[in-house]
Amino acid sequence: MAHLTPWDILMRSRRVVAAGVVVAMLFALLAAGALERHRGGDQPATASAQVLVDTPHSLLSDLRAQDEAVGAQAALLPDLLADARQVQAIAALAHVPAASLSVALPDATTPIKPSPLADRAAATASREAVFALTIRTSTLLPIVTIDATAPDRAAAMRLAQATVATLRSLTAARAPAPSRALSVKVVEPTRAMPVAAGGSPRLLIVAIALLIVVSWCTAVVVGQRFVRASARHRAAPA
Repeated sequence: MAHLTPWDILMRSRRVVAAGVVVAMLFALLAAGALERHRGGDQPATASAQVLVDTPHSLLSDLRAQDEAVGAQAALLPDLLADARQVQAIAALAHVPAASLSVALPDATTPIKPSPLADRAAATASREAVFALTIRTSTLLPIVTIDATAPDRAAAMRLAQATVATLRSLTAARAPAPSRALSVKVVEPTRAMPVAAGGSPRLLIVAIALLIVVSWCTAVVVGQRFVRASARHRAAPA
Protein backbone atom coordinates (compact mmCIF):
# COMPACT_ATOMS: atom_id res chain seq x y z
CA MET A 1 0.00 0.00 0.00
CA ALA A 2 1.28 3.47 -0.86
CA HIS A 3 2.14 5.79 1.99
CA LEU A 4 -0.50 8.49 2.45
CA THR A 5 0.11 11.90 3.99
CA PRO A 6 -2.37 13.27 6.58
CA TRP A 7 -3.76 15.54 3.87
CA ASP A 8 -4.36 12.57 1.56
CA ILE A 9 -6.15 10.71 4.33
CA LEU A 10 -8.37 13.72 5.10
CA MET A 11 -9.21 14.16 1.42
CA ARG A 12 -10.21 10.50 1.20
CA SER A 13 -12.35 10.94 4.34
CA ARG A 14 -14.08 14.16 3.34
CA ARG A 15 -17.48 13.06 4.59
CA VAL A 16 -16.12 12.17 8.00
CA VAL A 17 -14.23 15.49 8.18
CA ALA A 18 -17.38 17.35 7.13
CA ALA A 19 -19.27 15.63 9.94
CA GLY A 20 -16.65 16.92 12.38
CA VAL A 21 -17.05 20.48 11.06
CA VAL A 22 -20.82 20.20 11.51
CA VAL A 23 -20.37 18.99 15.09
CA ALA A 24 -18.04 21.93 15.83
CA MET A 25 -20.51 24.43 14.30
CA LEU A 26 -23.40 23.00 16.31
CA PHE A 27 -21.35 23.31 19.47
CA ALA A 28 -20.48 26.92 18.60
CA LEU A 29 -24.15 27.77 18.00
CA LEU A 30 -25.22 26.17 21.27
CA ALA A 31 -22.46 27.96 23.18
CA ALA A 32 -23.33 31.30 21.53
CA GLY A 33 -26.99 30.85 22.47
CA ALA A 34 -26.04 30.10 26.06
CA LEU A 35 -23.82 33.19 26.09
CA GLU A 36 -26.63 35.43 24.81
CA ARG A 37 -29.04 34.06 27.41
CA HIS A 38 -26.47 34.75 30.10
CA ARG A 39 -25.91 38.29 28.83
CA GLY A 40 -29.61 38.94 28.72
CA GLY A 41 -29.98 37.78 32.32
CA ASP A 42 -27.86 38.75 35.28
CA GLN A 43 -24.85 40.34 33.58
CA PRO A 44 -24.21 43.94 34.77
CA ALA A 45 -25.23 46.53 32.21
CA THR A 46 -25.12 50.26 31.62
CA ALA A 47 -27.79 52.47 30.07
CA SER A 48 -27.35 56.00 28.76
CA ALA A 49 -29.66 58.90 27.92
CA GLN A 50 -29.06 62.50 26.86
CA VAL A 51 -31.51 65.34 27.35
CA LEU A 52 -31.48 68.96 26.23
CA VAL A 53 -32.45 71.57 28.82
CA ASP A 54 -34.17 74.38 26.96
CA THR A 55 -36.48 77.36 27.44
CA PRO A 56 -40.23 77.05 26.78
CA HIS A 57 -39.59 78.86 23.47
CA SER A 58 -36.64 76.85 22.23
CA LEU A 59 -33.35 78.68 21.78
CA LEU A 60 -32.58 76.24 18.98
CA SER A 61 -35.19 77.93 16.78
CA ASP A 62 -33.14 81.12 16.84
CA LEU A 63 -29.40 80.60 16.54
CA ARG A 64 -28.78 84.23 17.54
CA ALA A 65 -30.61 83.84 20.82
CA GLN A 66 -28.53 83.53 23.96
CA ASP A 67 -29.62 82.70 27.46
CA GLU A 68 -26.75 82.10 29.86
CA ALA A 69 -29.24 81.53 32.64
CA VAL A 70 -30.31 78.25 31.04
CA GLY A 71 -26.75 76.96 31.10
CA ALA A 72 -26.32 78.05 34.70
CA GLN A 73 -29.53 76.31 35.74
CA ALA A 74 -28.58 73.18 33.81
CA ALA A 75 -25.25 73.08 35.62
CA LEU A 76 -27.13 72.97 38.93
CA LEU A 77 -29.39 70.10 37.93
CA PRO A 78 -26.92 67.25 38.62
CA ASP A 79 -26.30 68.61 42.15
CA LEU A 80 -30.03 68.84 42.74
CA LEU A 81 -30.54 65.29 41.47
CA ALA A 82 -27.91 64.07 43.93
CA ASP A 83 -30.02 65.38 46.83
CA ALA A 84 -31.30 62.57 49.07
CA ARG A 85 -34.95 63.33 48.25
CA GLN A 86 -34.33 63.18 44.51
CA VAL A 87 -32.29 59.98 44.88
CA GLN A 88 -35.20 58.42 46.72
CA ALA A 89 -37.58 59.58 43.97
CA ILE A 90 -35.37 58.08 41.27
CA ALA A 91 -35.06 54.82 43.21
CA ALA A 92 -38.82 54.62 43.69
CA LEU A 93 -39.52 55.16 39.97
CA ALA A 94 -36.87 52.62 38.97
CA HIS A 95 -38.03 50.10 41.62
CA VAL A 96 -34.58 49.81 43.18
CA PRO A 97 -33.49 50.26 46.82
CA ALA A 98 -32.35 53.83 47.48
CA ALA A 99 -29.66 52.60 49.86
CA SER A 100 -27.98 50.75 46.97
CA LEU A 101 -27.98 53.74 44.61
CA SER A 102 -24.95 56.03 44.28
CA VAL A 103 -24.71 59.25 42.26
CA ALA A 104 -21.45 60.59 40.79
CA LEU A 105 -21.14 64.18 39.53
CA PRO A 106 -18.14 64.89 37.28
CA ASP A 107 -17.10 68.48 36.58
CA ALA A 108 -19.74 70.21 34.47
CA THR A 109 -17.96 73.53 33.74
CA THR A 110 -16.60 72.47 30.34
CA PRO A 111 -18.45 71.20 27.27
CA ILE A 112 -18.75 67.44 27.21
CA LYS A 113 -18.25 65.52 24.00
CA PRO A 114 -20.67 62.57 24.05
CA SER A 115 -18.71 59.34 24.34
CA PRO A 116 -19.70 56.01 22.77
CA LEU A 117 -21.88 53.82 24.95
CA ALA A 118 -19.20 51.13 25.07
CA ASP A 119 -16.75 53.65 26.59
CA ARG A 120 -19.32 54.58 29.22
CA ALA A 121 -19.81 50.91 30.04
CA ALA A 122 -16.08 50.42 30.55
CA ALA A 123 -15.88 53.56 32.72
CA THR A 124 -18.62 52.32 35.06
CA ALA A 125 -17.62 48.65 35.21
CA SER A 126 -15.51 49.03 38.36
CA ARG A 127 -18.14 50.69 40.56
CA GLU A 128 -18.90 48.94 43.83
CA ALA A 129 -22.49 50.18 44.18
CA VAL A 130 -25.21 47.81 43.01
CA PHE A 131 -26.92 50.73 41.21
CA ALA A 132 -24.93 53.77 40.07
CA LEU A 133 -25.62 57.02 38.26
CA THR A 134 -23.21 59.42 36.60
CA ILE A 135 -24.78 62.76 35.65
CA ARG A 136 -22.79 65.18 33.50
CA THR A 137 -23.71 68.53 32.02
CA SER A 138 -22.45 70.37 28.97
CA THR A 139 -23.23 74.00 29.79
CA LEU A 140 -22.60 75.12 26.21
CA LEU A 141 -25.81 73.63 24.74
CA PRO A 142 -26.82 72.67 27.54
CA ILE A 143 -27.10 68.85 27.48
CA VAL A 144 -27.35 66.54 30.47
CA THR A 145 -25.88 63.06 29.99
CA ILE A 146 -27.14 60.29 32.27
CA ASP A 147 -25.26 56.99 32.61
CA ALA A 148 -26.88 54.30 34.75
CA THR A 149 -25.30 51.04 35.87
CA ALA A 150 -27.31 48.13 37.25
CA PRO A 151 -27.11 44.33 37.63
CA ASP A 152 -28.98 43.79 34.32
CA ARG A 153 -30.13 45.66 31.21
CA ALA A 154 -33.75 46.07 32.30
CA ALA A 155 -32.78 47.64 35.62
CA ALA A 156 -30.24 49.94 33.93
CA MET A 157 -32.91 51.12 31.48
CA ARG A 158 -35.41 51.76 34.29
CA LEU A 159 -32.79 53.69 36.26
CA ALA A 160 -31.87 55.97 33.33
CA GLN A 161 -35.50 56.59 32.42
CA ALA A 162 -36.41 57.27 36.05
CA THR A 163 -33.63 59.86 36.22
CA VAL A 164 -34.98 61.63 33.13
CA ALA A 165 -38.50 61.64 34.60
CA THR A 166 -37.21 63.00 37.92
CA LEU A 167 -35.26 65.67 36.06
CA ARG A 168 -38.45 66.81 34.33
CA SER A 169 -40.33 66.94 37.63
CA LEU A 170 -37.48 68.87 39.22
CA THR A 171 -37.36 71.56 36.52
CA ALA A 172 -41.15 71.93 36.67
CA ALA A 173 -41.14 72.26 40.47
CA ARG A 174 -38.42 74.94 40.41
CA ALA A 175 -40.19 77.11 37.81
CA PRO A 176 -41.82 80.34 39.06
CA ALA A 177 -44.77 79.52 36.79
CA PRO A 178 -45.71 76.52 34.62
CA SER A 179 -45.35 78.64 31.47
CA ARG A 180 -41.77 79.51 32.41
CA ALA A 181 -40.61 76.00 33.28
CA LEU A 182 -37.53 74.73 31.50
CA SER A 183 -38.22 71.91 29.07
CA VAL A 184 -36.31 68.63 29.15
CA LYS A 185 -36.14 67.07 25.69
CA VAL A 186 -34.60 63.68 25.01
CA VAL A 187 -31.97 64.02 22.29
CA GLU A 188 -30.53 60.51 22.59
CA PRO A 189 -32.97 57.68 23.36
CA THR A 190 -32.07 55.45 26.26
CA ARG A 191 -29.86 52.57 25.19
CA ALA A 192 -28.37 49.72 27.20
CA MET A 193 -25.57 47.23 26.76
CA PRO A 194 -23.71 44.73 28.95
CA VAL A 195 -20.69 45.98 30.86
CA ALA A 196 -17.44 44.61 29.44
CA ALA A 197 -16.22 42.01 31.91
CA GLY A 198 -12.79 41.39 30.39
CA GLY A 199 -11.81 38.78 27.84
CA SER A 200 -13.90 37.71 24.87
CA PRO A 201 -16.27 34.74 25.33
CA ARG A 202 -16.98 34.73 21.59
CA LEU A 203 -13.30 34.27 20.78
CA LEU A 204 -13.21 31.45 23.32
CA ILE A 205 -16.15 29.76 21.54
CA VAL A 206 -14.38 30.04 18.17
CA ALA A 207 -11.15 28.67 19.68
CA ILE A 208 -12.96 25.67 21.18
CA ALA A 209 -14.77 25.01 17.87
CA LEU A 210 -11.44 25.06 16.02
CA LEU A 211 -9.97 22.71 18.64
CA ILE A 212 -12.86 20.29 18.04
CA VAL A 213 -12.20 20.34 14.28
CA VAL A 214 -8.45 19.80 14.74
CA SER A 215 -9.03 16.99 17.25
CA TRP A 216 -11.58 15.37 14.93
CA CYS A 217 -9.20 15.51 11.97
CA THR A 218 -6.37 14.11 14.08
CA ALA A 219 -8.58 11.23 15.18
CA VAL A 220 -9.49 10.54 11.53
CA VAL A 221 -5.81 10.42 10.47
CA VAL A 222 -4.77 8.23 13.40
CA GLY A 223 -7.75 5.93 12.90
CA GLN A 224 -7.12 5.51 9.17
CA ARG A 225 -3.46 4.77 9.74
CA PHE A 226 -4.35 2.22 12.38
CA VAL A 227 -6.79 0.54 10.00
CA ARG A 228 -4.22 0.50 7.20
CA ALA A 229 -1.53 -0.86 9.52
CA SER A 230 -3.88 -3.64 10.66
CA ALA A 231 -4.69 -4.48 7.05
CA ARG A 232 -1.00 -4.69 6.14
CA HIS A 233 -0.38 -6.92 9.16
CA ARG A 234 -3.16 -9.32 8.13
CA ALA A 235 -1.94 -9.35 4.53
CA ALA A 236 1.67 -10.15 5.48
CA PRO A 237 2.69 -13.79 4.95
CA ALA A 238 2.93 -15.85 8.12
